[in-house]
Amino acid sequence: MVIAITDNERRVMANAIDQTVIDLEATSFNTDPLVTEFSSRCTSQISSIYKRHGKLLELAIFTAINTDSNWSALKNERLPVSDGSKREIDLIVQNIASKNIMLIEIKRGFGKHDTDAIRGINERLSLVRSEFEKILESKKIRTIVLSVYGEVIKVKPPHEFWELEDFDTHFRSGITTFLSELNDYLSYRINKSVEPLFLEAYRELREELGSPIGDIYLKKILDEREIREHVWDKFLDT
Repeated sequence: MVIAITDNERRVMANAIDQTVIDLEATSFNTDPLVTEFSSRCTSQISSIYKRHGKLLELAIFTAINTDSNWSALKNERLPVSDGSKREIDLIVQNIASKNIMLIEIKRGFGKHDTDAIRGINERLSLVRSEFEKILESKKIRTIVLSVYGEVIKVKPPHEFWELEDFDTHFRSGITTFLSELNDYLSYRINKSVEPLFLEAYRELREELGSPIGDIYLKKILDEREIREHVWDKFLDT
């Protein structure tokens, strides 16, 4: 078998995105004193979704791999290591036939990682790899950093750097297309969520700058706006 994305996997991710946006909208953010209340809220929500996006990518890749009976995947496992601490690995993937193990760190790969962050990635992979080498031959273990958007992350051998195309090639998957669909729906949902905030922010800015537009005008825009449905809306459980 190969990884096969069906509407079942789309349903999993559509509902995960839905819950992510619901949680985001319910989150309380401090208002930055330099800007208006709604301007601050818009910025905070958009900044927060970047971080939550990483978890959605992890879930999507985990969900995709587990459609193939040749592979078994676990995500966000916290593993004890030699220094007495526990280190979390985004994805542990095992080939059912060969028992080979892949330890995968998943990064959005958009923007630069500083030196400390890269050092932390290498250290975490090395510590966890050394624990697996106690029970498996070294050649049966691969440690990989996957960059979804392609930012190059300098990893030290024996760790490997992969872009999304490398993942598709290895697993014979359509994961790139699946993640594009996910990103399109997430973009739709976050844009839908922040549009009213942007309009309120515009109203506040006009007041600050001495040319208010008034609540009636704003209400008219909100009442008359049309929002297209997204094809993934049909996968929502509620």
